[in-house]
Amino acid sequence: MLPEYYDQFKREYDETLAKLLEEFDSWNAEGHDVESLVAYQQAIIDVCTEMENSWLTSADEIVGGFEQICELLYELSNGRTEAAEDIRIKLRDMHSLFDKCIDRSERKLSLVLMERNEERYLKEWLEFHLMMGADHFYVYDHGSTDGSIEVLQPYVDKGLVELFPVEGEYLPTQISVYNDALKRAKYSTRYLAFIDTDEFLTPMRHETALAAIEDIFRSYEETPFKSPGSCRAGGIGVNWRVYGTSGHKTPAAGPVISEYTHRGPDDLMMNCHVKTICKPLTVRNIINPHFAIYEQGYWCISEHGSLIPGAFFYDSKCDLLRLNHYYVKSEEEYVSRRLNFKRSEAGRQRLATEEEVTHTNEVFDDVMERFADRLRERMSGQHLD
Repeated sequence: MLPEYYDQFKREYDETLAKLLEEFDSWNAEGHDVESLVAYQQAIIDVCTEMENSWLTSADEIVGGFEQICELLYELSNGRTEAAEDIRIKLRDMHSLFDKCIDRSERKLSLVLMERNEERYLKEWLEFHLMMGADHFYVYDHGSTDGSIEVLQPYVDKGLVELFPVEGEYLPTQISVYNDALKRAKYSTRYLAFIDTDEFLTPMRHETALAAIEDIFRSYEETPFKSPGSCRAGGIGVNWRVYGTSGHKTPAAGPVISEYTHRGPDDLMMNCHVKTICKPLTVRNIINPHFAIYEQGYWCISEHGSLIPGAFFYDSKCDLLRLNHYYVKSEEEYVSRRLNFKRSEAGRQRLATEEEVTHTNEVFDDVMERFADRLRERMSGQHLD
């Protein structure tokens, strides 16, 4: 939990438990009729729901404590008078659960990923983004049948990855898990990015993506297209730079960022797509893999402060930050993806056309070369975290 919210929520939690105990003793002393008991039980449920929706998403033991109180109230209504003292004890004991259940880690940059059968590319994606300043990952596995889970497990063991199994049609499931991650990250991470395993957050002038993100937000705390104080930057839309086969007919043996060095020109239509990096507290919900709906007074901006109203931004210079999108990879992989394409499973509205793909090798771009040696060291285990 971010430190500026810890004291506030701890105080709110303790005050709520004290109030519930006071109300219970008052109600119980007057003689508990069924109607009053139902009203008190509803108050417990309302408190639990409110806390769970705001900041107790992962605090299962606290939620379970409120559920146990409801069960004890049911026992009390059925004549077990000893349940009254059990309720008092439970309400007092639950004070200690807050620090036990609430993770006080301050996360700067968390990434949200939904993946299926990405064993070949997961480790590089994770290690690269750890280099770029990411310190947490919400990974939703969509029924992988390869070794993806085995690749992820060491990161789960280190506490870097929270892993969740999901099922269902790809696109609606992706939207639901993005909103689930948004809820989980709301009070625990500064910045939250929603990207795929073929997308790499790439700083152009800074040493890390996190440094670029912090710089952009710092520059546009107040955006210029409304009067001061009426609009703030809640998210950054980061444009694609789509990479092609770079001459590879079969999957490349080395890291993606080193092997694929040819991309489409800046004005390639595919490059107008953006992905979102947001401040979770400013987002109402995710309705599309590419953009979010923000709370009143907040907007998505470009790296230079322009308003981005949706999934596309056509004036993308990518001077500070871009999303290298290794969309095609080798000819073999792209042809296989086309042959097996199902709209419900792709998570995209469509595959790029053959004509679009022919332009993705026009520009040689080795911007990632400065990160390559460090990434190889990390992937070989020759680094210290």
